[in-house]
Amino acid sequence: MTGRILISPESTSQTTTVRGRTMTLTGPALDVAMILALLGVGALSFGPAFGGMRGYLTAGVGVAVGGAVAAVARWRGWGVLSTAGAVLIAYLALGGPLTIPETTIAGVVPTPTTLSQLGLLLARAWRDLLTVGIPADGFPGPAVVPLITGLVCGALAIGSAIRGRRGRAALAASALLVLAILFGVKSVPLARWQGGALAVLALVWALLAHPATADSSRAEGAREESASGWRRGGWRRGGLAVAMMAGAVGLALVIAPTLLAHSNRHVLRDDVVPPLDPRAFASPLAQYRHLVTDLKDVPLMTVAGLPSGARLRLATLDSYDGIVYNVAQSSASFLRIGGRLDLAPPTGPISRLDITVDGLTGPWLPGGGDVRELSFAGPAAREQARSLYVNPTTGTALTAAGIGKGTRYVASVALPPTLDRDALATRSVREVVMPPTERVPEVVNRTATSYVEGKTQPYDQLHAIEEQFREFGFYSDGSDGKSRAGHTAERINAFLSAPQLIGDDEQYAVAMALMARSLQLPARVVVGFYPAATPASGPLVMTGKDAHVWVEVAFQPDSWVAFDPTPDRDRIPKTTAPKPQDQPTPLAVTPPDPPRTIADKRTDISTSRPPPSPPVVDPPAVGKILRQVVLIGGALLALASPFLLIAGLKRRRRRRRRAGSPSAGASGAWNEVVDRATDLGHRIPRELTRAEGAAYLSHAYPSAAAIAVAREADRATFGPVEPTAAEIHTLWQEVDRVLGRMNSAAGRRRAWLARISLRSLRRAQGAPTATTRRPRVGRRRLPTNPEKES
Repeated sequence: MTGRILISPESTSQTTTVRGRTMTLTGPALDVAMILALLGVGALSFGPAFGGMRGYLTAGVGVAVGGAVAAVARWRGWGVLSTAGAVLIAYLALGGPLTIPETTIAGVVPTPTTLSQLGLLLARAWRDLLTVGIPADGFPGPAVVPLITGLVCGALAIGSAIRGRRGRAALAASALLVLAILFGVKSVPLARWQGGALAVLALVWALLAHPATADSSRAEGAREESASGWRRGGWRRGGLAVAMMAGAVGLALVIAPTLLAHSNRHVLRDDVVPPLDPRAFASPLAQYRHLVTDLKDVPLMTVAGLPSGARLRLATLDSYDGIVYNVAQSSASFLRIGGRLDLAPPTGPISRLDITVDGLTGPWLPGGGDVRELSFAGPAAREQARSLYVNPTTGTALTAAGIGKGTRYVASVALPPTLDRDALATRSVREVVMPPTERVPEVVNRTATSYVEGKTQPYDQLHAIEEQFREFGFYSDGSDGKSRAGHTAERINAFLSAPQLIGDDEQYAVAMALMARSLQLPARVVVGFYPAATPASGPLVMTGKDAHVWVEVAFQPDSWVAFDPTPDRDRIPKTTAPKPQDQPTPLAVTPPDPPRTIADKRTDISTSRPPPSPPVVDPPAVGKILRQVVLIGGALLALASPFLLIAGLKRRRRRRRRAGSPSAGASGAWNEVVDRATDLGHRIPRELTRAEGAAYLSHAYPSAAAIAVAREADRATFGPVEPTAAEIHTLWQEVDRVLGRMNSAAGRRRAWLARISLRSLRRAQGAPTATTRRPRVGRRRLPTNPEKES
């Protein structure tokens, strides 16, 4: 067998002839194939943030379409602006079906609403992806991020690969992967395999695309090798390639778990502060007395699917400022979710709760805990879903749109398991970052110390406080005039200092939580519902008397244990008990509440019926139409502004060419022809004279007849007599006819693209029109580039 290998130093193409057969591996084709593989790895990295298919689909379609636009741009000779415009058009065409199909016609055809929202999402989607809960596939906006990233990176990478610019292509492909990581999540199960695939692909590309080496003395010609020499060299190169690839795979699989570990992976989500401030809403604990008295027998909600003995959470509170127990802003991690939340494995068996709200109002959603999914139904379902937030740390869910009669939603919640109290006796508490408590009365620590005297284990201390309250305390909801509502520092001080402990869940739970905090135990207050007895089957109808408040303490390894310090409700205060002399009477006026925000008033449920909302007056139809016209016109103007700017620059250039001296106008006329040829994709070489340039141009556009313009421009420039203004005017008329014939020959679409092309604007003014011929003796030579010299 004879073999011959031809290696060209100017190209990465390799041609091998063996037994008369020629095998060619073209450099650009190889580069494009490898870049597509690298882009595929980056596109796969968007999947975890969207929970699967939506992230893969939008990123993959973006990469494919962006690469196709780059290939067409190279084939048709488009400039940068034309390619960018094609990418923008692809985004507007694909953005509706892939990201916001609800705004399109039949899920495909974009509407004015689709285009306006896509324009806004170009800037807002990046923030939305970082602030919503994971997975983000329930939201329309964040999906724009993988789509536009895939379009831009795909167009840049494939376009650079086609042109043989490997460095730029690799940089664009790497940018897609880096953005996918930064806007993704920490937990990526296939991260090590993606890293290994990236390393292997990069090594294979380097091995296949690297040109073969040769002696410098033979680099200009072809080199022949014998069959045996080629066989030996091929085996050596093949063995080396296999060894390097095996080493890369091994390193990737060994090192990737360390480099891409959950704890070391940095994502931008870690640096973003959620915008929701839960303190803008009234604490549900402040409304507890209203629930158990005014709404005692009022149906608040119907719950189906709640396991026997389980509790329905409303809110978890961990901050006390001496006025109210609430959710601390510093510890709040409320995430806006799109229906699903999948940050970590579930903490227990998942229950599917079907909740229909009747008399309960406010922003807080019953059914909190380890929320996995939540979907609304009813008249306000869309607004409630858009403003849905979940705090995965405390298990609290709320919707800023509020709930009310007719609200229905289905929640999949992993409820905390019921723990054996005997097993807690030897367990220690878990270290949890808790916000500091403020303005706590001294009686809290003093009473806690007396209750836990001789107790050293955390559970024993908590159980002692719980038993003291339940055994020596009495229950009163205030209807007998023996207990005031509230849990301010003054109210807790009066509660613990009284001869008898009298109160309801609000006072007992807050007092026990503060006492546990004074003993350095991580405790929080939970407001929720559970019935006195669970029916054997069928849904539960929760009323105000089913509302309760309890205390939770974090124990090892990862559980919050509930404590119920409130005495039984049939344990009423003794009527013979002496009244305290230093305490206000039961009928004393309650201290004024702290200043309330607008959000408190909006979500207040101090009355059984929410305040009537002001009537909504629809704007006139003409105003709606005008507003839509202005929005659509503004969007179209913004999209067209780059093209209008280019057209304006070219018109200004034409006016300046005609406004000078007659000889300058003649030179500018020929420049106008050269610029149009450049924009049409036929650049005239710089070293040609005008006559030679016209001849060169006639090969591309035979019907243009540009030779007349070239000759007249030469006569006006080098002639002994200055041309008249009428002659220059006639010359420019001929220029317009030449340009018209060139546009007709090129076609309508190519002529339109030439009007917005940047090629002629980047060309050195007047350089191609300069002549190298010496002027005749005795004649005045005028400058060939009057614009530059002026």
